[in-house]
Amino acid sequence: MKPFLVGTGILLAGLIIGMFKGDLEFGVNFSAIIGIGLLIISGVLSGAFISGDRIRANVSTSPQEDLDNTRKWGFIFMMTGMPGFMAAVVYHAFLK
Repeated sequence: MKPFLVGTGILLAGLIIGMFKGDLEFGVNFSAIIGIGLLIISGVLSGAFISGDRIRANVSTSPQEDLDNTRKWGFIFMMTGMPGFMAAVVYHAFLK
């Protein structure tokens, strides 16, 4: 739950910056870039961008503790990036 709150804080900071600049779209895009970056990091940690045989090789050769640690950090990055990404999707799909 804490990573989602951190992501929401990043979203709010981006929106506040956008309001001070007088351009709300800048704030949404700022939050979206950070959110997408965090989601990409999450995908790299989880192995979403590699093939099945590479995942199988990594799972069979890595200790369980390392696998658990990368899954934990992948989940943290995903949950932190979701608020900014979701706000950008909602803004560009419905409000623009």
